[in-house]
Amino acid sequence: MPLLSTITPWLGRLRVRLLALVLIAVLPPALLTVWEQERNAEAQLQEAARALEDLAVNTAREQAALVGHVRTLLATLSRLPDLAGDAPERCGPLLRTLAGSAPWLRGLSLHDAEGGPLCTDGRPAGPIAGSDVLREARASGGFALSDLVADAEGPMLLAVQPLPGDQGRLLVADLDPARLGDRTQLPAGVDTLALIDSTGTVLARLPPVPGLVGRSLDGPVIDRALRGGSGHIRGKGHGGVERLFGYAPIPGTRATLLLGRNPAALLAPIHALHDQVLQLAAGAAALALALALLAGRLMLLRPMARFSTAVRRIADGDLAARAETGRLSGEFGRLAAEVNGMAARLAAHQAALEAKNAELARLAGQLAAARDTAEAANAAKTRFVRMLSHELRTPLNGIFGHAQILMADSGLTPGQRRCAEQITESGEHLMSMIRELLDLAAIEAGKVALAPAPVRLAALAESCAALIRPAAAAKRLAFEVEVAPAAAGWVSADPVRLRQVLLNLLGNAVKFTAQGEVLLRIRLAAGGLTRFEVSDTGPGMTEAERASLFQEFLRLAGAERAEGSGLGLAITAKLARLMGGSIGCDSVKGQGSLFWVELPLPPAIPAAEPAPAATGLPLGRPLRLLLADDVLVNREVARALLNAAGHEVELVADGAAALEAALARDWDAVLLDVHMPVMDGLTAARGIRAAAGPRGAVPILAVTASANRAEVEECLAAGMDAHVEKPLRAWDLHNALAHIRARGRDLAMAK
Repeated sequence: MPLLSTITPWLGRLRVRLLALVLIAVLPPALLTVWEQERNAEAQLQEAARALEDLAVNTAREQAALVGHVRTLLATLSRLPDLAGDAPERCGPLLRTLAGSAPWLRGLSLHDAEGGPLCTDGRPAGPIAGSDVLREARASGGFALSDLVADAEGPMLLAVQPLPGDQGRLLVADLDPARLGDRTQLPAGVDTLALIDSTGTVLARLPPVPGLVGRSLDGPVIDRALRGGSGHIRGKGHGGVERLFGYAPIPGTRATLLLGRNPAALLAPIHALHDQVLQLAAGAAALALALALLAGRLMLLRPMARFSTAVRRIADGDLAARAETGRLSGEFGRLAAEVNGMAARLAAHQAALEAKNAELARLAGQLAAARDTAEAANAAKTRFVRMLSHELRTPLNGIFGHAQILMADSGLTPGQRRCAEQITESGEHLMSMIRELLDLAAIEAGKVALAPAPVRLAALAESCAALIRPAAAAKRLAFEVEVAPAAAGWVSADPVRLRQVLLNLLGNAVKFTAQGEVLLRIRLAAGGLTRFEVSDTGPGMTEAERASLFQEFLRLAGAERAEGSGLGLAITAKLARLMGGSIGCDSVKGQGSLFWVELPLPPAIPAAEPAPAATGLPLGRPLRLLLADDVLVNREVARALLNAAGHEVELVADGAAALEAALARDWDAVLLDVHMPVMDGLTAARGIRAAAGPRGAVPILAVTASANRAEVEECLAAGMDAHVEKPLRAWDLHNALAHIRARGRDLAMAK
């Protein structure tokens, strides 16, 4: 019952709600604290980055102070008399003594005005001949400092001081930039210290990394540091480790100083505090939840469990059960009272419900019987229409056959020939009505299955027009076909049903148009649909007439004299819907009509051109034929039509006789009716095909009033080669014989 399905899960959901309340009470402050700490962490990272920048600037200034010490030292040394004289034996020892006076001083040398070495401290002299620093010192007559250069011992700076007087001598000091102001340890809070030149080449690094000095680096950090000026940035350093960097150029040189720090060390205390806060929040939540569950169990869950048990008993059908309110009060007490009242009302309604169920069961039985009756009536209608079609074709076969025999008689008078033609025309009209009845019955029974195939719309339109043009010409109507180029290609459609739709619309247009024109137009429409339009200059229709236009057996006022059963448009509408499309009509009384059909026709791969169908009767000689039919008039008509073509025909009245005769002697072809006594034509065909030798391969032609697609396929499956429907027409009969005979010759030649 609904109440039980609501209360029973509620007991479980209550625990979840208590947990949610506790989490709502505890977690937001904890999360807010963590968020605030994260904000503080980011601020601390920014502050650390700025501090690194300041430290890099100060360290660069210390390095720049080397240049001042060098200037002072060289200015003092240049005034020593041992360097100004021409006594190299005193110059060398003096320079060797002075070379160890400072840790950043790698070597001292004395050069002439062209940069040639005069004496050294024992080490190779720096390469200053032809250098920019030499020209600068000579031009200014004072101290000059070179860019970073490299020798066998590593990168260095060259400091040049001209000696006083006009001697043109120069004192050169080789400076070690890696000593960084005599710093051998990293500044406090700094993980890495590096010196790079203007191309990104590492000149020095603390702590040392094997193979790193002398390597050229690139990346966002190096690019930013080499832009000039001081600053800070966060990025990846050597080994891909995330670091904070501060950088500053060293005044007086083209080198840049980089200081790095691992942000993880800065954030470690903050992350530890995060963990502590979350642990405290989890502990508080667990404690609060335990207390809430304990209180809820004692004060709420136990009474609600008893209440739920009573409700479950009521839901299981025990309508005498009642919920005990006990100490429950307030909302719970009123709820228990409502449940007890509901149980009483349910008991009262149960009897009425059982009575209603009995009545419903009786009505359901009546409805089932009515449904079965309706289905049986529909099946009977379908069987009746098919039987009526089959039975009507037999007398029509006699009418058509004898009319054709009469028309073939050259001795008929004009009046007699006209009578024979009218018999044929009336029979054709009756056959069209039979076909429409069969189509309608098949569609309503759901037995019409579409057979999509590649169809070229331009060719299909022209074939339909070829059938309609004679009727239009007889009434002196203009008849045109317009196919848009975009709609003229190959599509996937059932060619038989699509042709039936177009012929129905075109036939109606010609039938009801007295003068003027009929136009077939094919073009593409919105939504990927193909639109077929048939317009005429006929009488047109009112809105009321158009509203009932596609109903079965409908004939509009003024159309009583026109031939037809009133089924054509109804069948056309059903076929359009079966193909997934729609149909409609636009018309104004006295101004003609436009019928349109829109169908979803997807593009298709063009099909191979069909081989030309056999026409005429290229048999070359009269045939010896076996014909089986249980109706005398059918046998006589068929024999007369075949004899007229010069063929020899033997007649039998059932399938058993046909099977015996077919296997007893050789025949050029066997013609079998399907429905016959003793043995039907399908069984006889299977028996012939089961025989060995040439007699088992004799061509078999089905000649029957069973004309729908399923029956035709059944004939072909039984081993027959072709199918001709009754009433027989001489042309169809001879063409079918010619076709299966030609196919037999092709198979024989292929073997």
